[in-house]
Amino acid sequence: MDNLNSFLLGSAAAAALTAITGNTNLQRARKDALKEKMAEVGNNSEPTPLDVGILALESYFPSTYITQADLEKHNGIPQGKYTIGLGQTAMSITGDREDVNSIALTVTSSLLKKYGIKPEEIGRLDVGTETLIDKSKSTKTVLMELLGSNLDIEGCTNVNACYGGTAALLNAFNYVSSPFWDGRYALVVACDIAAYAKGAARPTSGVGAVALLIGRDAPLVFEGIKSTHSVNAWDFYKPDHTVEYPVVDGKLSQNCYYDAIEGCYGKFADKMDKLEETANGLPFTTETPTYWVFHAPYNKLVEKSFARLYLCDAQRRYALNNCSVDVRDKDLAPWLTGAKPTSGDRDLEKVLKAKSKEAFKVKLGASNELSKMVGNTYAASIMMGIASLVDKEGGERGGLRPGATVGLFSYGSGAIATMYGLKVKERKEGDKFTLARMSNNLKLRERLSTREKVSAAELDMALDCRARMHTKGNDYSPAYPVERLFPGTYYLVNIDEKFRRFYDVYEGGVPPVAGTPLCPPVVKREAEEEEKKNADDEVPSVASVSISSPTPPSPPVVTGVGVGLPGQENPFASDNLDKILRGDNLIKSISGSLRCALLEKNVVRVKKGPNGEVTRIKIEEEEQTLKLAAQLAPFTLEKYGVSKSLSMTMDAAASVAVASGLDAMKSAGLLQRGKWELEEKYRESTGVIYITSFPGLDATVEEVMRFLQSKTVAAASAERLVEALRAKFLRTSVTRELSDEDESGFARLLQRSREEREDSVVEDSAYEYDRKFLFKVLCLGNSQLAQIAKCMGPNCQINTACSGTSTGMAIASDWIAAGRCERVVVVAGDSASSETLLPFIGNGFVALGAACTKGDVKEAAKPFDKKRSGMILGAGGVGIVLEKANTTRAPLASLLHTQFSNSAYHGAAMNKGHIASELKRFLGDVEKMYGITKEEIAHHGVYYSHETSTHSSPTSSCSFNEISALREVFGDSLLEKLMVTSTKGFTGHSMGCSFEDAAAIVGLQRQQIPPVVNHSEKDETLGPLRLSKGGGFSHRYALRLGAGFGSQVAWVLYRKS
Repeated sequence: MDNLNSFLLGSAAAAALTAITGNTNLQRARKDALKEKMAEVGNNSEPTPLDVGILALESYFPSTYITQADLEKHNGIPQGKYTIGLGQTAMSITGDREDVNSIALTVTSSLLKKYGIKPEEIGRLDVGTETLIDKSKSTKTVLMELLGSNLDIEGCTNVNACYGGTAALLNAFNYVSSPFWDGRYALVVACDIAAYAKGAARPTSGVGAVALLIGRDAPLVFEGIKSTHSVNAWDFYKPDHTVEYPVVDGKLSQNCYYDAIEGCYGKFADKMDKLEETANGLPFTTETPTYWVFHAPYNKLVEKSFARLYLCDAQRRYALNNCSVDVRDKDLAPWLTGAKPTSGDRDLEKVLKAKSKEAFKVKLGASNELSKMVGNTYAASIMMGIASLVDKEGGERGGLRPGATVGLFSYGSGAIATMYGLKVKERKEGDKFTLARMSNNLKLRERLSTREKVSAAELDMALDCRARMHTKGNDYSPAYPVERLFPGTYYLVNIDEKFRRFYDVYEGGVPPVAGTPLCPPVVKREAEEEEKKNADDEVPSVASVSISSPTPPSPPVVTGVGVGLPGQENPFASDNLDKILRGDNLIKSISGSLRCALLEKNVVRVKKGPNGEVTRIKIEEEEQTLKLAAQLAPFTLEKYGVSKSLSMTMDAAASVAVASGLDAMKSAGLLQRGKWELEEKYRESTGVIYITSFPGLDATVEEVMRFLQSKTVAAASAERLVEALRAKFLRTSVTRELSDEDESGFARLLQRSREEREDSVVEDSAYEYDRKFLFKVLCLGNSQLAQIAKCMGPNCQINTACSGTSTGMAIASDWIAAGRCERVVVVAGDSASSETLLPFIGNGFVALGAACTKGDVKEAAKPFDKKRSGMILGAGGVGIVLEKANTTRAPLASLLHTQFSNSAYHGAAMNKGHIASELKRFLGDVEKMYGITKEEIAHHGVYYSHETSTHSSPTSSCSFNEISALREVFGDSLLEKLMVTSTKGFTGHSMGCSFEDAAAIVGLQRQQIPPVVNHSEKDETLGPLRLSKGGGFSHRYALRLGAGFGSQVAWVLYRKS
């Protein structure tokens, strides 16, 4: 009765949980299970066989490998050392794109998809690994990402060297075997990256993962009998958490393995002998199981260990025969009688090898195939053996037929080992889980054949890169390319400043060119730098300093960024930077009155034909003019606590630039608490550069228009306006007369206007000059920002049109390098899309044929798209704080190099030849100064394009010119690697205010990039491009082109700090 009460308590808890989750099917299953259990207890009958075991399995290994034969040559050791001495054929390798979490995600996701397993069907998840990347957070919790809203999942990560996978498996068997089982499957994931320091053990490295689905009524059943061997041994351990590599005592480890297998085997055989089912009552021997699966660090150890089981069999027979040597064991007599020691005896090894040779091929050949090809996989090794066996023998013609048995031996240093057995169960037609299905889904030989063989030298590069990643810890961006992974592989995107790891799935792409090195240029350069540093540390001398290459300059760093965005009620919302990286649309429809203001300017577009003929196109219909823009909402610096008298000295462009600068200084930690003023110690060493494309123009046009309106519309009486309107109607009428209805309407308006004149006091409409006008057009934002924040260093305003922000960063860098100041606040502001300026600036682009006149944002804002039709004007502000490299503030990014020049070509067109030559010069200087090649930038960089979507013709567009220049310098193959992005598709063209520079800096810090929005049709004239889809993206460099009216060209390269 106690058992029944215990069972009922567990079922009640399970039923309550079912009620919460709403899973009625599970609820019914649990009720049925409860009835069956009650009947069992009540009748005191034997429970029916549960057949708990493996329902499905999946394996994963990386797409790249080296051969052991090549490694022998590379390491300069005798042929056969690894291929025969270790018995290994090949080894999987991976760089810093994969870690234990990512390979676990890959194999688990694959199993769930291949077998159609839903998250709610999982009740337990155990992971086995010794590759720890966190001393607290387990890989099991990372895998919960794949299981949706199902939070009711038991299990965690099991750690003990290579034994973790078996511990996880036994936990799963126990869970499903329990009388309290709720009907849901268990998942077991074994995964490891075996890595060793340079030396004798490194050839036994490897990478792999296996996922198993555990349940009842399985095709491969756990027999229940097992034996375990546990001791305290220091054969292999990882005490140093700053490295991935273990401390290994090779000889002790081998002896521990032998002791463990012999200890487990003796107890296992004794237990099996007590079962009536054992081979018709005959004693259990090595040859009893149909197949064996061993933990396989390397194949030669498995071969020797299997052979020692023949000695164990002989010893058991010797004991059973009252210390009499069996006829089958005459050749082992010296070791059975004690005449010779059994440990380390070469003669014994030869005898055992001869006795076991044929059986080894039959019973372990199939299970060892995979480990020979992928290498050591630590906790996954025993599971790799199961997968290898099922793949080869689980099909219709394989040897895993009903009744076949498998003996398994799992070992983990330290040391723990277990031996257990599996048995093949008869399946019925239509069963969901079968060995044949497992074999068909695995297709290991087919998958192995699709791997990419790389040079043996790649092993050291990959492991050394992983070692640097391990040492770096947080704020790390992987260097290895995702394009070398199998499609469907999870990979590490980045590790942020809080040590959090982010992952994504590689969906596939253009395959790499055959023979291309796996190791990217940046990894090679870092390896060379480390080698040189180590050499310098070992042999310090005056001579070594004098002959060493010049030390790369310490580039200035960005410590703060602020932006003011158009298209929203609050230009300085707290999530502005998030919006830029997400690609939130900021482009909206302009008002009807603004469209009228555009049309009334009497714009004429001049278009030249192929033969030089000129066509004048008058812009007088709404479909011919602008309909979209990214406009700034009304904003005043009084919101920042700036006095009204000072705030009124700035126009819209200066105001938004100054506010952006204040936000940037605040984010950099330069301001006094509660004030917009610099700390005293920073004041004299802080400069300001203000960039705008139309300095003072907004204020000037507004003042002039106010004056003119006072002399026209504001000064006219209502009667005069009604009469003027009637006269215009008459002129536009075809019959030159108005209808009775219209005449009656105008008569009523005239009467009403006379009544208002008689009944009201006429307001004073006299124009009064704005006393702040002179400040608006002379002081500009640079001096006002200096006045507010007390920036007393160098100060200026520059205008290089649309290249302004990038040029400003270049000048700021030069100031710091020249010692003029220690930091510069670079601010940019423009408001070309304002109610005041759009009728003039916008019409200028309409007259040029460069403006987009579509009204649907998704059809209008299409960077790099074949259907792009012109630019959309924008507005906004950017503030960036650039400081000397030795600042104590945390940098967001480094400004590696800048360059600005003029093409001396055309006021509105780009010279792709000059842009290309400038880029060559720029990248050449970068390589000379830092050793960073264009290959490295292509593989690990993002290009922030100037793309404005102007498209007068396929070969004269903005994008064609800059992409042609990129293609000339990088070449087709490298350009396909370079990620290209653009922000103007969702911000509009904010002229001298470059949101691209802000996005490049923050994108490097967060390892995210903005998307190229609304792209639907490829432009063949541009050629193949890798356009950004946005989101997380691991990169180290951000290359920026700023191109402005008047042939201005600026190149900037930022680097992740």
